[in-house]
Amino acid sequence: MAYRSRLRRTFLASALPLALAAGCGTQTPPNTGPGPSADPADGRGKADRKLYGSCEDACGSHAIEGTCWCDEYCSTYGDCCEDFDAECVSCGGELLPSDEASCAPVERIGDPIEVCSGSPRFGTPTLAASTTGFVVGCEPISHWATVERYAALFDVDGQSIAEVTTRNGPHQRQYRSPLGLYAHGGGYQLIYDYDCTSSESLETGHGQSCIQLQRFDLEGRETSAPVNFASPGWNDHPALGFDGSSLLATWSNNQRAVVRTFELDGEDGGPQLEVWPGPGALHSNDLAARTTLVWNGDGYGMFRVERTDLYFGEVSAEGEVIRPLTRVESPRYYADAFNGAIEAVYDRGRYVLLAARNSSTWPGTMDRVSLEALEDGEVVDGIEIETPLSRFPTMVHQDGRFFVFTTDGSNLVMTGIDDAFDIDEDRSAVLEMPTGYLAGKAALTADGDVLLAYIDGTWQVSSDNAVYVQRLRLAH
Repeated sequence: MAYRSRLRRTFLASALPLALAAGCGTQTPPNTGPGPSADPADGRGKADRKLYGSCEDACGSHAIEGTCWCDEYCSTYGDCCEDFDAECVSCGGELLPSDEASCAPVERIGDPIEVCSGSPRFGTPTLAASTTGFVVGCEPISHWATVERYAALFDVDGQSIAEVTTRNGPHQRQYRSPLGLYAHGGGYQLIYDYDCTSSESLETGHGQSCIQLQRFDLEGRETSAPVNFASPGWNDHPALGFDGSSLLATWSNNQRAVVRTFELDGEDGGPQLEVWPGPGALHSNDLAARTTLVWNGDGYGMFRVERTDLYFGEVSAEGEVIRPLTRVESPRYYADAFNGAIEAVYDRGRYVLLAARNSSTWPGTMDRVSLEALEDGEVVDGIEIETPLSRFPTMVHQDGRFFVFTTDGSNLVMTGIDDAFDIDEDRSAVLEMPTGYLAGKAALTADGDVLLAYIDGTWQVSSDNAVYVQRLRLAH
């Protein structure tokens, strides 16, 4: 299904009272609330009685004190309070106070916060939100850059409280995949790969690249010593899961999926386990698999993308194989490891996966975003969204709906998708950002707002750019 962008609808609030006044709609008004009965035969309506009262703090119901109404049927019965139009507005079928309601599907809250800027250029940031704030990862655009990466911590009001640098030896190191950020168990976790061929912190023979795990409290203080680990060869694209008490790290090692458990704040973890051999020499090592873990209540679902192929399996909290890695049959192609992103959630007995994909077998196209539901390892439902630049889509899941964030090249495009995988155009919008918008990472806050860490609208490698964070509020 092709995406049809929808701009903010501004006529809704004014059109609905007119429609109600004209008697539109066939629904029988209910008999609800205090005051006069909703049944005309029982006296609802202004005939033979005086109407008084206010709709202040009463939108959608009966006046707190008085005989008039502030619901969707008052225009039909002629018993609206005098200030109904001034006090109440309809947004998405719900009557809300006019001083609080916004009929836009999404709105910006405050100005964007600049997190990092200048040279070298920064790539798409990573983001994790906790109950007291959030953390943003800044990293150069090149996966082979020899510059130090860092994470910036903020409180819930967006005030900077700390910066954490990656601890991968005394020298700046090359890396092959993005900085992983998580907020598990009342703290933050950073997991990443780096060039460890000359690092004295590891034993000889660990290979050309290594994985490091760092753990911090919500103020940026280390809660345990950094842990370095690896297998011989290339180690990259790590991800982290949490079962409520312990962590499970997974990464790619020469096209194999490897896992290792860690205590939340312990200095060491369990044994290193190879859970699946790679599917064969399908791709070269510089296209190692992008992996994500999703806790389902009993174990982890693991998604791996290798260029245009998607693989799915399940492991226990201890890393034991529950469902072997199997290629998922899908009509959609998936972007390669460096130029695409995948995100997944577990929702009501099914996994839902967001991925950049291509309209052809050539991985550089990336002009689609797919949202697919999987049960028992098979795709059972899904939708695709057209977008001119879909390398880094991101999403949040709230109240049974999915909100997918992409770009039209300069603006933020939000697509609302319901649980039947249909586009909800009333919850879709194009939002102009003061800095421009190209790609980002979204997370829900504890109060239900959306945090979006993103790079601005410039993409030229020769130009400096910046990473920002914007708080967004979704409509009711």
